[in-house]
Amino acid sequence: MEKNVPDKLSRPKGWDIISELLRDVRPPLSLQKLLETVLDKLHSLPWLKTENRGAILLIGSNEKLILVASHNYSDGRTAYCEQVDRDRCGCGEVVCTRKVAFMPCEGEDRFGTQGKNHVITPLLDGDKILGVMPLFVPDGHETTEAEIVFLQDLSYALSSIISRLLMEEIVQVKQLELEETKAEALQKLGVASEYRDSETGMHVMRMAYYANSIAKEMGIPDEDREHLLVAAPMHDVGKIGIPDSIMLKPGRLTEKEYTIMKDHCQIGARILNGNDNLMKTAHVIAMSHHEKWDGSGYPNGTKGEDIPILGRICAVADVFDALTSKRPYKEAWSVEKSLKLIEDDAGKAFDPMVVNAFKEALPSILRIKEIYRDDIIDPHEKLELPPLPEPGNPWIPWDDALSIGIDVVDEHHRYLFKLINDLYTAVTDNHGCRAVAQTLQALEQYTLIHFREEERMMSLYNYTRLNEHTSQHNKFCDNIAKARSELIRNPLTLGRETLLFLRSWLTNHIMKEDALLHQLSTTNSPSH
Repeated sequence: MEKNVPDKLSRPKGWDIISELLRDVRPPLSLQKLLETVLDKLHSLPWLKTENRGAILLIGSNEKLILVASHNYSDGRTAYCEQVDRDRCGCGEVVCTRKVAFMPCEGEDRFGTQGKNHVITPLLDGDKILGVMPLFVPDGHETTEAEIVFLQDLSYALSSIISRLLMEEIVQVKQLELEETKAEALQKLGVASEYRDSETGMHVMRMAYYANSIAKEMGIPDEDREHLLVAAPMHDVGKIGIPDSIMLKPGRLTEKEYTIMKDHCQIGARILNGNDNLMKTAHVIAMSHHEKWDGSGYPNGTKGEDIPILGRICAVADVFDALTSKRPYKEAWSVEKSLKLIEDDAGKAFDPMVVNAFKEALPSILRIKEIYRDDIIDPHEKLELPPLPEPGNPWIPWDDALSIGIDVVDEHHRYLFKLINDLYTAVTDNHGCRAVAQTLQALEQYTLIHFREEERMMSLYNYTRLNEHTSQHNKFCDNIAKARSELIRNPLTLGRETLLFLRSWLTNHIMKEDALLHQLSTTNSPSH
């Protein structure tokens, strides 16, 4: 057997690499970093003839091999192999035999590797095949039995690391599911409080996203903004405790009634009293969003920077949405008039730094206003929105050829593209399954709103393909819901599989089905 392994001087160095990997690779870990580490170590072995390029492909939910990490292997874009059949390609053969194999790549040329020589190692978790790791070898090199023995041992070590990573990601997804269950219950409570007022459930959505845009502009950490997005819709949950005679009064409140109304801050803070970070954030916002920079607010008359920063942010977001929204007792103010009031109150009602951040975030905020609107989309409406900064190298860039001629719907579609590009970034930059799950959740929530608004418009204007359109929407929602539910079983591959589905579905749906909506923009008036 000794002739089948490297000589005594070389062998310890080679096999020590396996020990180093098992010892040194620690979380936080990504498959991309793992692959690069492995390639660097292998390339340092003079007796092992592999090049410094390769990939990791894992078997996804549909029995496809999904590219989850690559180095000098392809253009880095998400891709997959349709088959894992041993008769179709070398990777398929290794999946079936579960043994290291040396051969040229003969599958479809999805990665620009067709005809290149590879040595392919299986990745096994006990009896379960996880995937494969193909590595390039120099042209003309005949892989030795010693190299294959070493790589088979290496595959066991890599499989152990990948299995550990898989379990860590599953734990993260389970933890997020618990957090989402709590957040969903609290958000429903926040929406319920709005239905006791003359405001709408969309108000709390707009206000939360306005606040998030301001917080992002101010450099608030991601974790705090994550809590802000969930907690902000609960800012007025204390209104549940205010009598209907006051909440539903159509006219101006008396001084006594206004005093009672102000109690909603303390009531909300008591409802949202808890020890975890989300509840603490919700508690703070409920208590502080009516405080004013000069100390003239309520309930405590807190002043300046003593007011929690998230409360100061929510104060501006809440007032802007109240001013620009139509209510039974008032017409909507223009953006210009609302902006002037907020600017004039900087240093009095509002933190000047928050007001500056609000103005910087206005291009995003105005799009949120259009996306989460109360009224039905008017296909004739023309939008004049300030330009957004150009995104750097998006995975699916927006193309004006995708415009369907209805401005509001086009804005909805641009936002969908943004969410899909966010998902691509979360997947390919190895932000972890938690970030993937959160982006999928945001995508699922938003598509429900987008589809509902499209369908309301189509119904009002008697669109003849409403049923076909709705059916496609429902199938899409089913696919996204399925992806979210399966994430816990396939956390390392599902994000990439979902991206492939999204890219194909969205562009096809817009260019074929949504393009037909253009005829609504020529309709003179809606039906009643």
